[in-house]
Amino acid sequence: MRHITKGPEPAELRAYRGVPGATYDGGDFTPVKTAIRKALLRDQYHLCCYCMRRIAEEPRPTSAKPDAVEEPWMKVEHWHPQAVYPEQALLWSNMLGACWGGMGLPWDEQHCDTRKGETEILLDPQNAGHMETLSMFSDGRLVSTDPQLQDDLEHVLGLNITALRREREAALEGVLRALRARYRKGPIPLKVLQRLADAMELPVGGMLPALCGVTRLYMRKRYRGQF
Repeated sequence: MRHITKGPEPAELRAYRGVPGATYDGGDFTPVKTAIRKALLRDQYHLCCYCMRRIAEEPRPTSAKPDAVEEPWMKVEHWHPQAVYPEQALLWSNMLGACWGGMGLPWDEQHCDTRKGETEILLDPQNAGHMETLSMFSDGRLVSTDPQLQDDLEHVLGLNITALRREREAALEGVLRALRARYRKGPIPLKVLQRLADAMELPVGGMLPALCGVTRLYMRKRYRGQF
């Protein structure tokens, strides 16, 4: 996960919210939802708000089934669940862009919004303080110094399921392998690691690489207080 700073809400959403009786996914909502997706992709640099996998507008199958209906390769996540907070369903501050999260797979292989469903969580990608509690072991396992946030990422969001953990581990190993080859005769300088972590989080063409935050998360665990 990485800190998300929201930009201005889409004008289409603001106008729609002013219509008497307007509801999320109600009448004439399709162009509004398209504008919402575009703005979320802009603010999140085309990464899932939770797992940092790629999200996009392009259609992809929604499940592992070969005959699955194709939908935009992302979901609009309501951080405060609509079923619990219906009055926040059209609030821009309550919307995030999420991946499909293993929709159609068994529950223990699901993650992010798909696994979260209508469960309330404390862990908020828009809260910089929450993001500062996160770090990562070399095996790709995410951890938080806050027990409640740890419970959210582990059990509610499923961010440490095997598939995600192995993806993060592989991404980190690719980075470290290249650095070890460069610094064969000594330790990798901390300033080099810092510059690399910074460079990996510089967007290009409005996008960030998938899993771009793993280097910083790992260094935060290894060099606590220096990252």
